[in-house]
Amino acid sequence: MTSIPTTLHAAYAVTDYRVFAADAPFTLHIGAASAELAQLHGKHAVSCSAFLTAWNPFSHPVDADANHLAQQSLLRDLRDSGVRFLEGMGCDPSGAYAGEESVLAIGLARADAMALGRKYRQNAIVWCGADAVPELILLR
Repeated sequence: MTSIPTTLHAAYAVTDYRVFAADAPFTLHIGAASAELAQLHGKHAVSCSAFLTAWNPFSHPVDADANHLAQQSLLRDLRDSGVRFLEGMGCDPSGAYAGEESVLAIGLARADAMALGRKYRQNAIVWCGADAVPELILLR
């Protein structure tokens, strides 16, 4: 059972999770295998990754400065842990909501991704295993 409203859960499920890979940017979709992500996993010799943000804790909008500081803290945590990442953006395909700065953390284990999501008070994260199929993981 989750405490996340159905409307939010549905919004997360259809979000475009854009990855700003230098050679060829790509978009992840929940439940859809990504050949680009599989290639990225192979290139870095990993079997998993996670799409994370520190923006808008529990999906409550905060000001740009607070979002920026939180995102910088997340990036610092990843760097300090030696986790490689690519910047990205979580985007509402309808354009009704502003995008959220995000990262694809390459090789980040599911439990570690969930811990970071909880640390930054997120309702959910996106985790991708060896099959390169993005999975929405609810945290509340």
